Amino acid sequence: MSKSISNKKIAIFCSLFFIAFLISLLSSINVFSKDIPYTDSSVFLTIGKGMNEGLTPYKDFFDHKGPLIYFINAFGWSLGKLTGVWVLEIFFLFATVIFLFKTSEILVPNRPFFSILMTFFSLVPLIVFFEGGNFTEEYAISFISLTLYYFTKYYYKHENLKIWEIVLIGASFAGTLLLRPNMIAAWIVFCLAIVLKEVLEKKYKRILAFAILFIFGMLIVILPAMIYLLVRGAFVDFIQQFFIFNSRYASNGGWEVVGNNLLMILDNKYVSLLLLGLSLIVAFYKTKEKSFYISILLAVILSIFIIAYSQDNYLHYYLILVPYFLIPITVLGVVFLEKLSTTKQWIEYVYLFVLLFVLCISTLIAGKNIVVSTYHSNEESGRIAAGELIKSKTQKNDKITVVGNSSVMYLYSDRESVSKYIYQSTLQMGSPAAVEEYKNDVLKNKPQAVVFTLSGNQAMIDGKQDDNSDYYNFFPDLLAKDYEEPIQVSNYMIYFKKKIS
Repeated sequence: MSKSISNKKIAIFCSLFFIAFLISLLSSINVFSKDIPYTDSSVFLTIGKGMNEGLTPYKDFFDHKGPLIYFINAFGWSLGKLTGVWVLEIFFLFATVIFLFKTSEILVPNRPFFSILMTFFSLVPLIVFFEGGNFTEEYAISFISLTLYYFTKYYYKHENLKIWEIVLIGASFAGTLLLRPNMIAAWIVFCLAIVLKEVLEKKYKRILAFAILFIFGMLIVILPAMIYLLVRGAFVDFIQQFFIFNSRYASNGGWEVVGNNLLMILDNKYVSLLLLGLSLIVAFYKTKEKSFYISILLAVILSIFIIAYSQDNYLHYYLILVPYFLIPITVLGVVFLEKLSTTKQWIEYVYLFVLLFVLCISTLIAGKNIVVSTYHSNEESGRIAAGELIKSKTQKNDKITVVGNSSVMYLYSDRESVSKYIYQSTLQMGSPAAVEEYKNDVLKNKPQAVVFTLSGNQAMIDGKQDDNSDYYNFFPDLLAKDYEEPIQVSNYMIYFKKKIS
């Protein structure tokens, strides 16, 4: 019997890992990919690479995400550059899959393989939202899934959370906060729900204990990060970029942008189905744990409003909604199982087979274009060629600048930036002074190579001025005076500094 149980656990473990590994193959940096890291990912990788070379985020690199994303990329880079970061992606995805599986097991006890299926099914929207991976949201859903599991356990098993579990929830909150602060809706709603439940039961001491342990968990994560920034002399830069810049950037578009973003989010079929499913459960599903499902619905609604408040609207923002898909999908599975419980067992297996078949087909349809982009892209060969050209015409210690949002070229050329501003296109919205600082860095230090992307900077390349792009309007005069005729490689136009005769 014990051997049978052991084999069952191994089968479950392997199944969950296989799901995580399959998802990781959507990453643009997996070992089989012919794609390149996407814009945000390339920034994080560039900073992670720099940290391994003694540089410090915020002080030596401008970016406005939390420090944890740079620590993750720095650690991954130390393990094996891009492959090392991909390994960490697998680890975080595996953690997400495990906690979603454990959550499903609470809702459907003693049916582990059914819970595996529900977990797999709930992750289908992730395929569409992934956008190449290595985003803050990808790592945050591990923390959200962990918190969702303990919240479900608290409500469904009617167990008091253990000391270490509360500390872990606080630490996961801090981890998410140090990735990107607009992804914390789960903790806001779940903690308020727990406090309200404890108040109604007049268990005030437990509320105080919960708060103390939660804060302790936060400090375990936050204090080392803040100490690192203080020791490295980057704390003031961190405050300016993480808090001040973000607040200016987020509020730049006003409520009109928020409204437009909200309409776009609700127009997404996966988000609409999630809201519909949870709303139907709250309205019609007969359960003693109605407040649990109300809390889940509120967490989703708050997450949607926070996403809408962002200046931009990218699909990977929706990743923070993915853990919540497990709830309506598992409830739907429970309802079907209850209806089938009086029938012959083989019908249940037929149902599971059909469900799995539909899942596989929908996954293939949803991920077709993404897979084609990842494994049949010509992007990487162009970047490699451009990077090799820069390497051949510059020295290891020479500095370059990449104009716009193509930080990936710092990775392919293995050259550092002449300025802390490794990308510039968002600077005007959050910090006009930073645009001037970037301009001064370039004019004073004159990089050995200036790199433009044809798609993003055609107006400058054609010698035209662009009132909305002050970060590169000074280049035409500089390039005409101090740089050779450009060389085009793939999507890049590269200017090399003239040799002093």
